Amino acid sequence: MYNAAVLVLKKLRDSHIVIVTRYIITPTARAIRAEVPAQEDWIMRVWVWKRSLEQKLKAACQPLAVLTSRVS
Repeated sequence: MYNAAVLVLKKLRDSHIVIVTRYIITPTARAIRAEVPAQEDWIMRVWVWKRSLEQKLKAACQPLAVLTSRVS
């Protein structure tokens, strides 16, 4: 029973990673490549990518925070 539950959680995590990669990480990386010229430093690209990803994750987690605060 425990092994079955772990397997289901693994499948959920794997599909979640695919979805996040497809709809958050890849579009963000494309936008950053368009926003930051190629001659600029790679550190700037990483910083812009991190900031953009943090904003998207914060926006995505807001509904979850509302749900968890209602349950508590």
